[in-house]
Amino acid sequence: MNLLVRTASLALLLAAAQAQAAISLQHPAAAAAPDGAARAQYNRDRAACLAGDSGEDRDTCLREAAAALQQAARDAATPDAGPAPDYPANALARCQVHRQAEDRLSCELRMRAPAQGSVQAGGLLREATETVFPPADTPSRAP
Repeated sequence: MNLLVRTASLALLLAAAQAQAAISLQHPAAAAAPDGAARAQYNRDRAACLAGDSGEDRDTCLREAAAALQQAARDAATPDAGPAPDYPANALARCQVHRQAEDRLSCELRMRAPAQGSVQAGGLLREATETVFPPADTPSRAP
């Protein structure tokens, strides 16, 4: 009976190790190691927990220190998103689709106009008033 229990326990340990390896392959952040600064902070936090200097009970303090270390490892494995998007430049770039200069300039005028509404409410409304006069060489029509 004892041999059967040990065999089952060994099988469970192997299955758990395989599952952890699979998770590490699928999610690199799960396997990432924290940097030296995060490890040093963890050591300081852990020492404060063990000395009773943290102001919380020891078990909670140690759990939070370990969680902070894990979060630092996840943050280290997450690639930097890069520079912040330049929304005004993106809006003006969308106006380049207009082939005629007049249409493109009207689009740029609308994109520079103040917006009303919000994305949460369903969208932004931009309105620009542009006065266009007929060319001087066209005859005017009498009503």
